[in-house]
Amino acid sequence: MTRLTPAIAVASAPEISVIIPVYNGDRFLKTAIESVLTQTHCSFELIVIDDGSTDGTAELLRSYRDCARLRSIHQTNQGVSAARNCGIAQARAEVVAFLDADDYFCPTNLHGSGHFFELIRVWA
Repeated sequence: MTRLTPAIAVASAPEISVIIPVYNGDRFLKTAIESVLTQTHCSFELIVIDDGSTDGTAELLRSYRDCARLRSIHQTNQGVSAARNCGIAQARAEVVAFLDADDYFCPTNLHGSGHFFELIRVWA
C-alpha cells in the first residue's frame, strides 16, 4: 500500500523533480534531503520514497512534513527500482534527477542540470 503525505499546492510545476528512494537509511537520509533543499536552483520538488523501512526513516520524514518542497511516499518494500518508478509516477516536472539516500548533491548540482536540459529542449 502506498501512502502520500499532504502536499501544499504550487501554482506551476517545478522544472526538476528529485527522487530519493530509501530503505532503512535514516543514518544518511537527512544529509541527502538537506543537500537538495539547499540547492541554488529554486524550481524543484523533492520526492522521497520510503520503501518499507523499519528503522527511523518514517520519523525523520515526519520532521519535514511542513516543508512544501518535499513529499514523502511510503510503500511496502518492493526494491529500489519500484521505489524509483513510484517517484517517477508522482513527479510533476519534465526532468527527473535521482539521488541515493546515502549520497548528497553539491549546492549547485540542480542549477547546472536545469540549464543543460533547457539547452536540450531548445535544440530538440
